[in-house]
Amino acid sequence: MKNLSNYQRRVLDKIYPDLSNPAPEKELLRLCMLYRTLIESIDDQHLHEEFCLCVESQLLWVLKSMPQFYHLEYFKECYNQLSSDYIEDNTDAFSGDYIEYYMGSQQDVINKKVTYSIELEGYESVDPLQFVSKAFFDAFIPSSRAKIRFLEAKITREQVPELENPYPLLFVSREVYDRFTQYAPKKIISYHADYSYLKKRLEHEKLIHHTTDNEFMRIIYEDMKFISKKDYEDYEVKRGLSSLRKASNDHRENEFNNLFLDSSTSD
Repeated sequence: MKNLSNYQRRVLDKIYPDLSNPAPEKELLRLCMLYRTLIESIDDQHLHEEFCLCVESQLLWVLKSMPQFYHLEYFKECYNQLSSDYIEDNTDAFSGDYIEYYMGSQQDVINKKVTYSIELEGYESVDPLQFVSKAFFDAFIPSSRAKIRFLEAKITREQVPELENPYPLLFVSREVYDRFTQYAPKKIISYHADYSYLKKRLEHEKLIHHTTDNEFMRIIYEDMKFISKKDYEDYEVKRGLSSLRKASNDHRENEFNNLFLDSSTSD
């Protein structure tokens, strides 16, 4: 290591994390505050280089926990939930809107135009991405390109007429399928009672084809992954859903009516 002055050593002690190995989010916040209160005013190339290296190492871990930077396989696993969350947070949005949004975020990664603001109490916010090296995003770019290809293929599949309805033996139309995938992840709380009402009401309204309870629940678990392994194992003991009359209550009826029965799905 190069010869350092006592001042440089004191500043480096402030820059480097302590031995308690704090969480990356907490450490990144500390470094950004340190930048505003000290580093910003220092004219020392070595100290700035060491500061940038510390920021970059913590930022790498923080970004990996954000959906925008998920690696491809994990993104595929989380896709349905991420899409549902986006639709819930954005009025009148559908799955295609989420695809467009996420592809835009990946193009920003490829073009290295990502911003990430950290708010600091009493000081101007800091974007730690200003401290990273030119090669920082290189670790994310291949995954971003792969995710764009994955989403482009998903759009293509949805545009092919014969694939518009992924479960034609269950749902009578793609629209019913879309509404089902909006409803199930958000409204199902007590899996047996809620799915009993949902399935029997869909049959009553002729929005799904006749399907045995066991086959319906198999699709929900194995194909759509809308219930946990624990709940499905519990269902396998019960081997059947409740009748529409037994599963009905005002809350379930209102939730169903609000989503499934409007001018586009009713006669």
